Amino acid sequence: MVLDLGLSASIMREIARRDVSEQEKYRSFRTLEKIYVLVFFVCGIAGLLLARPIAVHFINETPVDRELIALCLKIIACEAGLQLLFRFYVSTMMGLERQVEANIFNIAWGAARNGMVLLPLLLWPTLPVFFACQLGATLLLMLVAQWRLNHVLAPWRPDRVSLIDWDALVRIRGFAAGIFLISIVALVNTQLDRIVLSRLLDLEYLGYYNIAIALGTGMIAIASPFQAAIQPRLTAWFSEGNSEGARNLYLRTTTLVAVLVFPVMATVAVNAEMVVVAWTGSASIARNAAIFVPWVIASYSFLAMSSLTYSVALANGYTRFNNILGLASLCISIPGYWLAVGHFGAVGAAALFFAIQFSVSTAFHALVDRRFLNFGIVRTYLRLFLVPTATAVGLAVAFAYAAAPLNPSRLAMFLFLGCAAAINLVGTAAVVTAAFRIRWQLADLGADRG
Repeated sequence: MVLDLGLSASIMREIARRDVSEQEKYRSFRTLEKIYVLVFFVCGIAGLLLARPIAVHFINETPVDRELIALCLKIIACEAGLQLLFRFYVSTMMGLERQVEANIFNIAWGAARNGMVLLPLLLWPTLPVFFACQLGATLLLMLVAQWRLNHVLAPWRPDRVSLIDWDALVRIRGFAAGIFLISIVALVNTQLDRIVLSRLLDLEYLGYYNIAIALGTGMIAIASPFQAAIQPRLTAWFSEGNSEGARNLYLRTTTLVAVLVFPVMATVAVNAEMVVVAWTGSASIARNAAIFVPWVIASYSFLAMSSLTYSVALANGYTRFNNILGLASLCISIPGYWLAVGHFGAVGAAALFFAIQFSVSTAFHALVDRRFLNFGIVRTYLRLFLVPTATAVGLAVAFAYAAAPLNPSRLAMFLFLGCAAAINLVGTAAVVTAAFRIRWQLADLGADRG
C-alpha cells in the first residue's frame, strides 16, 4: 500500500479525464510504468534485507522455524512488487472504462494464485512451495495484462516518447502525494490491530482474528465492482462540469450497495458462530473466532460504503479530507490498540477497529457531501446507513429467533444462512425503496448520460 505511492489511483484518474489528450495519457502511462518497475526492485531488496530481522525479532511465539519464515517473507516481498505492477495495469484498464476486462484479470489472478498451488502442494506440501506458486501466478498474469495494454494503447502512441515525461509528473504530483499519504495512514489504521496482536498475544489469536477479517473483506468485495464501475465515470463527468449527472450516479449506486452490504453484514454478525462452523467445519475455531466477527464485519461494511464516497473525492482530485481524518484517527489508534489489547485482549482490538472505522466514515461522508454533493447529511445518512442497517439487523435477529435450526448439519447451516440473507436482502430493499420512494435505474451504471 505504501510502495504504490498513489500512482495506481493517479493513472486511473489520468486515463479517465476528458481534459487531457490521448498522447499525454500515453506518456503518463509509460512514465509511471517505469516508476513501478523501480518500486519492484525496491520490494525485492527490502525483502532480502528485512525478512530475517522481522522473522527473528518481531513475530511472537510460533512453532514454525524462523529461517523458514524469513524465506517465505522474501518470496512475499518479491510478489508484492509484481502485484504492484499488475494492479497498475488493472487500474489503467479501469480508467479506460474496461471494467469487465479488468475484472476478468482480477478473477483470473485470484483463481491462478489460489488454484495453481494445489497440484504442487500435493507433491511438495511446504510453505516455500505455497508462496512460490503464488509468485509465479502473479508474474504470469502481470505479463499478460502488460501485453494486453500495449495492444490497447498502441493507437495513442505519439511519434516521440521520452524516458520520463516530467510534465506528466508535475500534473499528477499533488494528487499522487495525497494518495500516498492516504495509503500510509490506511496501512496503519487497517493493519495496526493485527500487528499489535502478533506482538502481544500468541499467534493463534491472530489466526482467529484473521478469520473474522476474511469474512469482513467480503463486504469490500461487494462494493468494489460498483466503485470500480463508477470511478472513471465520476472523474469524466466532474472534469467536464457535469456535476449533476455525477451526483445522481453516486446516490443511486451507493444506495444499491447499502441494500446489498448491510443485509449480508447483519446475517453474518447475528449468526457469527454458525457462519464460522459452516465455513471451517470446526466448532472449536468457531467458538474462538465468533466473538470478533460482528465487530470486524461491521467495520468493513462502513469501509465498503466509504469507498464509494472516496470515489467522489478522487474524481475531484481532492485528498485533504482523507488525510486530515486519517491523521486524526492515528492519534487514537496508535496508543489505543496497545491499550485495548493489553486490557481486553483481541476483542479489544476488534471493538476499537469498529469505533475508528465508524467515526471516520461518518465524518468523511459529511465532509464530502458538504463540498461536492450537497444532498444534506441527514437525508443521505438515513438513506445510506441508518435505515438499511436498522432494517437489516432487525430482520436478521427476527429470522434467527424464529427459524434457526437446532444441532444442524453443515448443509442445513448453509441453507439457513442463504435463506436468511435472501430474505433480509429483499426486506431491506423493500423498506429502503418505500421509505425514500426510489425508482431503480440500474441501466444508468452503464449508460453515458447526464
